[in-house]
Amino acid sequence: MANFVALLRGEPDPDLDALEYVYYATGGVARIGLWGYYDIWAKRDCTVKVISGPGNVKVGGKQGSKTMIFDCTGLSEASVLQGFSGDAPFTGEIRCKHGAGASLADDNEARMKSGDPKETPTNLPVKLVPLKSGFGNYKQFPYMVSVNGLAVHITAGGGAADSQANNFQTRGVSTHFVIDRDGNIAQYVAASYQSQAQGPGNPNFLSVEMVGRQDLKKIQFTQAMTGRQIDTLSLLYYWVYSTFPAPKWQLATMFTGTKSGGILGFGIDGLYKTIAEEFATRYKTGGTADTIHACINSTGLSCHWWLDTFLKSCPGIPMFTQLPRVLGFDSYDLASLEKYQMA
Repeated sequence: MANFVALLRGEPDPDLDALEYVYYATGGVARIGLWGYYDIWAKRDCTVKVISGPGNVKVGGKQGSKTMIFDCTGLSEASVLQGFSGDAPFTGEIRCKHGAGASLADDNEARMKSGDPKETPTNLPVKLVPLKSGFGNYKQFPYMVSVNGLAVHITAGGGAADSQANNFQTRGVSTHFVIDRDGNIAQYVAASYQSQAQGPGNPNFLSVEMVGRQDLKKIQFTQAMTGRQIDTLSLLYYWVYSTFPAPKWQLATMFTGTKSGGILGFGIDGLYKTIAEEFATRYKTGGTADTIHACINSTGLSCHWWLDTFLKSCPGIPMFTQLPRVLGFDSYDLASLEKYQMA
């Protein structure tokens, strides 16, 4: 059977990019992929048809080795699509939803202020600071493909939770949430949109930046989370866990491989691996893996290091060792923590 996928990668992934809905823009326009479009038994390409409601679909080319692109027009929320091999169904049905309105920025603000419990947490006093730019995937598909969990980051600087918008928009990056040293929380991106936070992990994990300093000349030195930050982060993850179907109350699959960019040095790479392996023996986790792909395809509480191919030390050793506490697990004590922790 074939799968409908978002066209996020040069070679779309049937698991990481699987679509729950087809989101269309003004005019009912959408572009989607059909992974596994070739029926090897009938020896023919599959097609996509509108089986209910308005709309038209035509082939738009290929992407990668296993995905056919289909361009849709005239869709509405009454439209239902399905893939066929000849007259035989070759996919399940997929429904359509209206995507961004007048602009991505306006729609982000509208979603955050909608009161929808799947867009903004209801169990926390969240300050809303809707970003105007620096989030989503402007050229292709700005929405979350799935919510597998929550990824923890460090800001590598100070400031209040609601004071980060200019920094994000100037740098063209973002996060869904920021939690400052006093435990205050702000939201910048609606939960149905991708943040630009963790590379290939953006479509599948929500993100949160924990305010904490890092010595940018000696990157091994970072701050740990405060108790108030841990408390707020735990409540935020509970919202993720209880709101979306996939996340489990566990640490997600932990990366123990080697990243293609080399090594960070200062012993950080090896320590991340060693700690992850110890986590796997002490706590409920998704296990370990030597590929980022496997980590993205897992569920639970995660972090930047486990989800991005880019060589970056985030979230830092002190916050990394605190991840089990967020879930209420026993504390993990690292004997050499003083070599990595800032006051």
